[in-house]
Amino acid sequence: KCFHCDKCLKSFSREGNMKTHVYLPMSKCFHCDKCLKSFSREGNMKTHVYLPMSKCFHCNKCAKSFSREGNMKTHIFLPMSKCFHCDSCPKSFSLKGNMKTHFYLPMSK
Repeated sequence: KCFHCDKCLKSFSREGNMKTHVYLPMSKCFHCDKCLKSFSREGNMKTHVYLPMSKCFHCNKCAKSFSREGNMKTHIFLPMSKCFHCDSCPKSFSLKGNMKTHFYLPMSK
């Protein structure tokens, strides 16, 4: 089951993440000074900012970049179509394990 924000099109696999998204005041957003990205948690923004640009791995087929080489390789070598569909929501995944993790995640804590 997915939890959907009533204010935008975002969906979440955990209810707590959706509630954080909905109830976090926009004034508490943390913005990167180097790009247009914003984050709900300061730690996530700091990780983004302090990640050395030399460690960015860029896909040679599209505009995506990754902080880990393995993530970029997975992106490049997997088929572009997402083959594994969740039975409970519209989400789809390129890896069967990710779909299973999404499907079997406990929805509340």
